Amino acid sequence: MQFLTVAIASLSLGSQVFAAPLSLTPTANGVTSELTNLPGQAVDTVESAVKREIDVLSTVGGVESLPLTPSAVTSDTTGVVGDALGTVESVAKRSSLISTVVSSVSTLKSSVQSDLSIISETVASDVTSSIVPTVQSSLVNVVGAVNGTLRTVVPGVVGLVLPLAAGEVEAVISLVGEVESLVTDIKTVLTNLVGSVESDVITLLAPEISAVLALVMPLVTPITGFAYNVAGTVAGTASATQLVSAASSLTDVVNDVLSPVDGVLSAL
Repeated sequence: MQFLTVAIASLSLGSQVFAAPLSLTPTANGVTSELTNLPGQAVDTVESAVKREIDVLSTVGGVESLPLTPSAVTSDTTGVVGDALGTVESVAKRSSLISTVVSSVSTLKSSVQSDLSIISETVASDVTSSIVPTVQSSLVNVVGAVNGTLRTVVPGVVGLVLPLAAGEVEAVISLVGEVESLVTDIKTVLTNLVGSVESDVITLLAPEISAVLALVMPLVTPITGFAYNVAGTVAGTASATQLVSAASSLTDVVNDVLSPVDGVLSAL
């Protein structure tokens, strides 16, 4: 009987405990103290779930925070492309310089030949002092044309970087030939002039003739020097032989025009 009474009392007390309302005391972050009343296994499960969520968020955050910088491959590729573009620009600039020099000499040749033709025609019709104004004017034009071309040609050949491409080497050979043709024309006309007109006419024209001769070497020297330098970069080839031959021939022509005409002028 005493045991039955104790059992009934225990059951009655247990019923009151389970029937009593739970106390929900708020805590930080909105998590209530109700969790502390859960069985230990349930608490462990919730904590594990929360930890997994935190780990996932940390991982995602780490991925999002990776710096978006070019890779080493991209950097190397950019460098290669930059070098290639630099080479293309250098070749284009060099080709442009050669083209400018060749074009300048070609224009000079046409201009000078026009004035030389006037001198030849004038001397063919008269050798007296009456021809002085016409011949003087033409000689002054030649001086101006050569002097103007020097400002383009000299910086052009000096600024060219060797070695040249095959087509550019051919252009240099052509350039030397053009200059030789020009100097040959000057030589022919001036030699005929000083050998045909009267001595007083030569005296009157001496300053202009000397001015033309004074510009021949400044025009020829940088071009022949450049031709020899280019030949050195293609040694053993047919182009090298052509360059050396053309430069040597041009030098001989210059000497031929300077010696006799200078001799006549010096005798005045």
